[in-house]
Amino acid sequence: MIRFACLALLALPVPAQSPFRTTRHAGLPSIFVGDKFASGDLDGDGDVDLFVANDNSPNQLLRNDGFGRFSDVTATNFPTQPPPIASHSVDLADIDNDGDLDVLIGNDDWLSNRVYRNNGAGFFYDVTTTALPPNAEFTECQVVADFDGDGDVDWFTVDGGPCHFYANNGAGVFTDASATRLSGLPLIGGDRWDVTPRAVDIDGDGDLDVMVPRYTGGPFLIRNQGGVLSPFPTQLPVVLTYGHWFADYDGDGDADIFGNQGSRLLQNQGNGTFVEVTATAFPIVPTANGIGTFDADGDGDIDLVTATRIWVNNGNGTFTAQIAATPLNFGYRLGVASADFDGDGDIDLAGRPNFLRQTYAPIAPVRGGSYSVEFHVRPGAASIVGVCAAHGPGAIPAGPFGVLRLDPVSAAPLTTSPVTTAPLVLSWSIPNVPALAGVTLHYQALVVDPIEGPVLTNPISDVVQ
Repeated sequence: MIRFACLALLALPVPAQSPFRTTRHAGLPSIFVGDKFASGDLDGDGDVDLFVANDNSPNQLLRNDGFGRFSDVTATNFPTQPPPIASHSVDLADIDNDGDLDVLIGNDDWLSNRVYRNNGAGFFYDVTTTALPPNAEFTECQVVADFDGDGDVDWFTVDGGPCHFYANNGAGVFTDASATRLSGLPLIGGDRWDVTPRAVDIDGDGDLDVMVPRYTGGPFLIRNQGGVLSPFPTQLPVVLTYGHWFADYDGDGDADIFGNQGSRLLQNQGNGTFVEVTATAFPIVPTANGIGTFDADGDGDIDLVTATRIWVNNGNGTFTAQIAATPLNFGYRLGVASADFDGDGDIDLAGRPNFLRQTYAPIAPVRGGSYSVEFHVRPGAASIVGVCAAHGPGAIPAGPFGVLRLDPVSAAPLTTSPVTTAPLVLSWSIPNVPALAGVTLHYQALVVDPIEGPVLTNPISDVVQ
């Protein structure tokens, strides 16, 4: 009953689509605004969940089911959020060193920032009154990181007035240490609509520095010296406007900057000074809205993802455009979350799996009809695909290969086949038998990738109609 009748086993060419696509098997619930996304395993089940800051709408906690499919569990797992709400910043961090991720939210509109502690199972409670001193500072953006090297995360906020530094005592209680931890910072005017700033070691001295997006004048570099934050003496050599990411595009161990939504590239010289290299890195200047910078093709270097192109890193400091016939149109602001949401070892966008390695069935199985499952692999490279099916799900860690999501008792191999042009397609005729109604089919494959070696794909499950 797992196999039914196999009608075809074909290696078919893929159309010129984006490698990040919506599918029947993965996706997001309705997002109110999507101002800022933060990702992490909030409930300790081994997959990556999402938290969404939604400006003046209620914030949302989205649980991943392990297949890359998210459900909104805000009502059951997160405290009631009475208005007014004005959340433009969110970070997930273990503030109390208990092994789970807590939530820190920055609010503008002169509302207090909020601290929510995780009970370890993905249920949160508001501890703001005991964890944070009174504040209503119109926070425009924030950075949560261990700035003083004491093993816990601190909280730096860029506010409508002076910035603030909240030092963590190691147990998740913050005190305002701005007077001693901030030195010479101007009124920065942080851009709350831009990508959330992150802390990286810009100048190679072993501590975490910051780049803050601003409404005017471009991003502002802040230097960390022994836990004290002050302006970098040398700021950026070009004027950038909107949408910036840190990423080590050239693999030399320091943080470079993709600016202006990816249309400008500044190379770090290793000491926190930058040189623009856009003209030498790109054959043409990227113009479409940038979505993020990460290893989209799994070859170990940083690519640039925009709405219409994947700018593939050639590994020598230059990029080649992979044009997508189906653009990535997100209704959210900059900074859509990227992570391995479906557990297949490649990086996805929130709600859009990466088809670098993907198991996918275009239509649901129906009695008396045909049913096809596609096994996508790296385009243009020889892979080996071993396909299995099962009657039930599983969750068995398989070391570097990933997680086997099939029931080992009912699992059965279907085929092992070399694939040089994706996808491999298996097609069946579903018998028109009443007893099959409601039967759930589970599929997963082991792909021997020419670059990454053996990796398990994402699992899918389908109920026969």
